[in-house]
Amino acid sequence: MFWGILMIIIGVPVLLFGMMFMLALIGLPSGEDAALIISTGLLLFIAPGTLLTVFGVKFIARSDKKKRAQRQAAYDAINAASPLPVPPEPLNPVPSPPQSVNPTFKWIDCPGCGAKKQLQSNQTGNCDYCDTLLVNG
Repeated sequence: MFWGILMIIIGVPVLLFGMMFMLALIGLPSGEDAALIISTGLLLFIAPGTLLTVFGVKFIARSDKKKRAQRQAAYDAINAASPLPVPPEPLNPVPSPPQSVNPTFKWIDCPGCGAKKQLQSNQTGNCDYCDTLLVNG
């Protein structure tokens, strides 16, 4: 990680200096001297700056990948050493209530206020709003 950061710290300013160097050459007349200056700028600044920056980023990514693998290995080792406990079965299980045969529901209109309430067949209940007795069936 240290080397990756160092490469980026060196590479970015070299790359920026190379770009400024190339922009300064825009006004020069063309010819063999200009081609030599441009190729020298590319070889001395742009290429090394780009390479240092790219490889610095790769070094950082590689070290992050190694750290992730180490953390995952430690996590797996902890989980293998102490698996989660399984809760015991209850000694006296509570019996489930018997399932009724599909009861039929019906919407009943309240004669007092007109509100609707759902009741099972042969069931009575009070209206939620005016407390009138409602009968289904």
